[in-house]
Parts: sequence; C-alpha cells; structure tokens
Amino acid sequence: MLHENSYAQDYGNLVNVNFILGSVKKSNIVAGIKFTIKKGWHIYYKDPGDIGLPTTFTWTNNIKTFNLHWPNPSQHIDKINNQNFYSNIYTGTIIFPISFTTQDNQIIELKISYAVCKSICIPKSHTLTLNKLPKDFSDQKTLNLINKWKNQ
Repeated sequence: MLHENSYAQDYGNLVNVNFILGSVKKSNIVAGIKFTIKKGWHIYYKDPGDIGLPTTFTWTNNIKTFNLHWPNPSQHIDKINNQNFYSNIYTGTIIFPISFTTQDNQIIELKISYAVCKSICIPKSHTLTLNKLPKDFSDQKTLNLINKWKNQ
C-alpha cells in the first residue's frame, strides 16, 4: 500500500504508438508509424549518440521488402559532472514513413523497441499487429502527411 507522500509514479502513458495507413496496392503498402511523446520526454534516433538506447523496428512475419525513413532528429545535450554528452532525439509527435511489400495480406506484426527518457530512461516495446489489409486502399490526406515526414 502506498502512502500519500509516496514517490511512486506511473510511467505507463508516456508514449502512444499508432500505425497509420496511407495506401495499399495489391501487396505494396505505404504507411507510417506515429509516435506521440508526452511533453518533456523523448525517444532516441537509430544512432542515439553518446548516451541512450536506439529505437528499433523489427517485422516478425509476412514481409518481403521493407523501407523505413528516419526523419532528422534533434540534438540534445546532457551535462553530467561538467562533461557534455550529445544525443539524437525525437520529441512531441513524430511519424516514421514506411513502405513494404507483404507475402500475403493476412497478419503483419511490427515489434518496436525504444527508451523514453527525461531525467530517467524507461525501456519500452510495442508490437503492432495488422489483420487482413484491404487489397486496394488510398487515403490522400494520410499519404500527404507521410510524404511531409519523408522530407524531414
């Protein structure tokens, strides 16, 4: 049981991760992985820099080809014992544009691992599962958003 002046904290809702679908043409899919990161917190780029854990994306099944675009990160400086440590980070909302080809349009799973950090870092992972994608689909508004992030 926690007392009123306890310092326990819930870190459950720091990052929201969603799959956004732009288009499906036969087995070719254009989409994005959207991260919404709580204010004051950040995640790391694939090359985190001096400190931090890289964000990784791993398909678990049914993927023939996969292309992920990494938008440009911001540089963050942590000062520890009068020494500067440089990190490559993302804050706020970030969309990672992806395109991939499936073996079939059944179940597709993407495992995402990252650390969400502020004054501490918390390792997190999510598995996004897509069931039975449509055979022919296009959402121009979402495609425009994905293309905007491809240029960053």
